[in-house]
Amino acid sequence: MSKRLKKLGISTELKIDTESIIQRANTQLGNIAVPKNEFRGYRKIAVIAAVIAIMCIVTALAADNIISYFSDSKAKKVGDIDVLTQYNEAIGKTVSENGKTFTLDNLATDDSYLYVFFTLTAPDSEYNIECFINGERIRNWTSWDNYMIDEYTGKGVIKASVADMEIPEKFDFEIYCMDPLVYDSYAIDDDFYSKLCESDEDILRISTTASKAQIKTGSFVKTVDKYIPAINSTIEKVIISPFGSQLVVTQHEINRQYMYDRFAVLDENGEFINMHREVSRIFEDGDTEETRTVPIFLNGRVPESITIIPYGEKPEIEDIIGSDAYPVKNFPVEIDMSDRGKVIITDVRYLDSRIEIDYRLEGNTYGLDMIYPVTNEGKSEMRSSDGVWWLNETEYHQSTESFTEIFEFVIGNADRNGNTVSAGELRSSSILRDMFPAVKISYQSNTPELDYDNAVTIDLR
Repeated sequence: MSKRLKKLGISTELKIDTESIIQRANTQLGNIAVPKNEFRGYRKIAVIAAVIAIMCIVTALAADNIISYFSDSKAKKVGDIDVLTQYNEAIGKTVSENGKTFTLDNLATDDSYLYVFFTLTAPDSEYNIECFINGERIRNWTSWDNYMIDEYTGKGVIKASVADMEIPEKFDFEIYCMDPLVYDSYAIDDDFYSKLCESDEDILRISTTASKAQIKTGSFVKTVDKYIPAINSTIEKVIISPFGSQLVVTQHEINRQYMYDRFAVLDENGEFINMHREVSRIFEDGDTEETRTVPIFLNGRVPESITIIPYGEKPEIEDIIGSDAYPVKNFPVEIDMSDRGKVIITDVRYLDSRIEIDYRLEGNTYGLDMIYPVTNEGKSEMRSSDGVWWLNETEYHQSTESFTEIFEFVIGNADRNGNTVSAGELRSSSILRDMFPAVKISYQSNTPELDYDNAVTIDLR
């Protein structure tokens, strides 16, 4: 996949059709039962979260290995800041050529995830980035962010799942930054890596040796190789690590359905283990099967076993309904979705042009669609008559196994790089509190049954 940067803003191959997104979101928020697309971002409005950076004020405070990316208020929160600050490795390698300067600032890696922090100064507008471990291309980018600190200089971060790779204690890491035309001329070649290594084109290349031992990471990695006939998939590995626990699953057919829509996971005590929606797909054109890396919530705990329980037949049309509106003053509040699970909303914060909703999940929450701010009457729209609309992003807090839904209020449409203008005084914290004094969830009411007859238990001892 091409990782293309424009002024250090991600320039995807997609056009951002904000009007279409808003129309679909408003349909959803009106609680009209509609079929959903099977493979998308966090339901309706978060499909744009991968290309639009929601700004979050975060600062990494540590005596050593400070990550400079987090020193600016424009930095987006990616991962647990305290954990990343503790476990990252300061690199500081720089390469300059033809007026461009590229710096690899920090790396943070374990058996589950790799974080790459970099700085780029370039007068031109658009660049591609590719990363390799021991010559193997990292294909499984899960998120990225970048912001400008002056006209030509920006800072960026790449988060990639490496759960499908075998990462030794010491490994060679290489990162390439290049013009899109150069990238396109090599990317079609079967020997992409060798061509980049041998190229004398205008490519900024940095290589370094990294060591997981030096950054104090410790992970539980279990190769299980367990076939689950009911979903025609094999659980390859279970990884429990400081940066996030994951299942590595080989799906023996190309299927765009999310894995958390296909099976549930229980621990040895019969308690549900929730799965994160950040599910990555890894396959090439022409493949007949694909690899998925599926984040699971274990908070570092290694269960004695896990049980994979397939879901039964899904309803052809999902019946999406909305809960009651729950006034913020009554929080925390528990909202039952079914006899299998509930959403526990713990806090709501009104910030300048921003609403943050904290919550956690209990039990099996299959079919959870959205958590969003509403009026006392339970009404909400993504765009208002004064041209203000919201962007939605979900943050996952591994240390507490909880989430934050972030609603950023902006004006005007996003440009091709995902840049927007804050609504400012049009949506101050006091205005937002008056407009949206309650919270609501929407969820699928006719969820499939769990197929216990075809459950498979995996021993992790």
